[in-house]
Amino acid sequence: MRRYTYLLSAGLLALGFLHAPANATVLATYQNDLAGFTLVTSNLTTVDFSSIVGNNTYASYSTSSGVAISGATFKGVLGSGYSLYANSIVGGSDDYGSGAKLIGPEYWPNSYLSILLPSSITAFGIEVMSSLPQAASFAFTVDGVPLAPVVTAQNNPNRTFFGFTSDAPMSEIQIRLISGTPYLTYPMFDNAVFGMAGVPGGGEEEVPSETPEVTTLLYMGMGIAMIVFAKYSQSGGFSVEA
Repeated sequence: MRRYTYLLSAGLLALGFLHAPANATVLATYQNDLAGFTLVTSNLTTVDFSSIVGNNTYASYSTSSGVAISGATFKGVLGSGYSLYANSIVGGSDDYGSGAKLIGPEYWPNSYLSILLPSSITAFGIEVMSSLPQAASFAFTVDGVPLAPVVTAQNNPNRTFFGFTSDAPMSEIQIRLISGTPYLTYPMFDNAVFGMAGVPGGGEEEVPSETPEVTTLLYMGMGIAMIVFAKYSQSGGFSVEA
């Protein structure tokens, strides 16, 4: 009797895991093609960072909490510390003609911009720049999985847009500057955009929610409950015939 209880419990747990949402897989990328990205996405939110810094000045967000805008959180991780600024200064090498922007963290092997996204986001894009006078390279990571290709930003002061869509909701984007001089070269970011892959009425498949389905929780709950019951019965808590 107990053997069949364990088998049934294991089966229910397996069903629960099979129903669990899968990790996001990037479907398509768009470099310097904001128009193409916009055509295949919907419900887009654009963050231009003008709301977090005054005119012709800068503000520091070099903390573990970073800065939250429109449901997304931007955090500059620099080794064991943090470095992130918003800059709207006009003129000079940091002026890319886009107004307010994020700067940092500085180039370092373990430095990156972390972007925590709102729920159910399946499309993301951003403009990348660097303090280098020549082209610079950026690496993107989606929920811990490196994204190909490496993005080559245009020469200063040109901005490079890079966007992508996924088949499941994404939670965190990490962007690393992978060339430069440690602590002297820094990346810049502007016009982050995020929303849904697919256009309403276009016939695309519905993107699954990142919230576990009711059936998933039900299967897993039943399996755990039956294992507990079997253990308790085996210890003499219940009188169950073999």
